[in-house]
Amino acid sequence: MQPNNPINDEIFEQMIRQHESLIFGIAARLTGRFITKSDDEYSIGLLALSEAIQSYNSAKGVGFEKFAAQIIRRRLIDFYRQNKSYQQNLPLDESFLSQRNLIDEVDVRLEIAEYEKLLKQFNITFAELVKVSPKHKDSRQKLIMLAKGIAEDEEFVRQLIRTKKLPLQSISERFKIKQKTIEKYRKYLVAIILIYWGRFTGLQAYLGWGGE
Repeated sequence: MQPNNPINDEIFEQMIRQHESLIFGIAARLTGRFITKSDDEYSIGLLALSEAIQSYNSAKGVGFEKFAAQIIRRRLIDFYRQNKSYQQNLPLDESFLSQRNLIDEVDVRLEIAEYEKLLKQFNITFAELVKVSPKHKDSRQKLIMLAKGIAEDEEFVRQLIRTKKLPLQSISERFKIKQKTIEKYRKYLVAIILIYWGRFTGLQAYLGWGGE
């Protein structure tokens, strides 16, 4: 896909449907609540996604989802800055957000700040994650796959966001895993679930940190 090239209407609509979840994930992590199509964030995000589709250039070596996520995040932040009633949603101070020439490194820093803010709602710190992270790669990968499966279940995530607790019994029955295992790695699982739920595309590349 090259910039400024016309896109077939059918392909355009298909891309909107395929990547629409980015809008809900990014808006949700900025607001700390579920977003619906009736919210302002959805309209802003939809325009940003359309902008991304029209301007994406694969020759620059950046995946479309990451590119679109950056634009959606920036447009939502612009929206929050311009509307005082929404300014509590800003993840960083306004002076930092006013920089328009954000690059990948800054986008990752922004994600980290947003992620840290979200983790605090669950009483989890980065220092704790290092301690509770499984030491063996195979164990980490199994838990990451479990977390991804949980994140894809809207009811599980809705309950987690509302109660700040994992529904241990339901998860155990659904994924055929012992409750003791879920409880042992509860904070690690919650942290990974939030990465997938919040569509932290930059941080997803670092899943599986620590250990051999």
